[in-house]
Amino acid sequence: MDKVTVHTLSDTLAHEGRAVLHFSIDYPRMAGDSPVEKRLNRDFNARVAVFEGQMKGRYFRQAVHQLAALGPHGGFVPLSITASVQVMLSGPQLLSLFADTWYQLGQSGSHLARSARTVRLGSGADVTLPRLFVRGYDFRPVLNRSLHAQIAREAALNPGTFFANWPHLATENGGNRGFYLTDDSMVIFFQQQAIAEKIAGLPAFRVPYSLFEEKLHFGLH
Repeated sequence: MDKVTVHTLSDTLAHEGRAVLHFSIDYPRMAGDSPVEKRLNRDFNARVAVFEGQMKGRYFRQAVHQLAALGPHGGFVPLSITASVQVMLSGPQLLSLFADTWYQLGQSGSHLARSARTVRLGSGADVTLPRLFVRGYDFRPVLNRSLHAQIAREAALNPGTFFANWPHLATENGGNRGFYLTDDSMVIFFQQQAIAEKIAGLPAFRVPYSLFEEKLHFGLH
């Protein structure tokens, strides 16, 4: 049996009989019943509840406001917010996943955002990027060299897509939580317009574990 499955909560909210907001959120669920898995499921459920509260509060009010402004003129389109989850690593020690949320907000425009989470399955504790490495090992130079080489290639292939000062922005925005793990690599990602124009979406770059000379914990190699 899979250690984790993905479920979906979706709904359409209406105002005075007219649909104004569609929303859908994927959320992971641990398949086992150990204390850690139960705790993770409670946490996942709590995050879904927060998301649902935002939909029925802030975004519903925003949709109703747009309906009032545009409805009489026939220009209103229901708002739509969709969060999709991808489980990238589900091993004996770590669970790593990311969620992309697409906001289509009518008059307020649209945007895409990504969040990621890596968890120790033995304790349920979140893992930041430095925690993946042996204490005292300076992983940043290796990571930055790989990132900069990859971004430079992308920038050369797509002139004008990346901001002129992307080397500085990539270093500043490559935070400890903007990553997820796969079987053979860590993936560092950036939010929309952090290092490139909006058309670039969410730039993401694979950095193989092999670059770090066996300085990684959790059996990553």
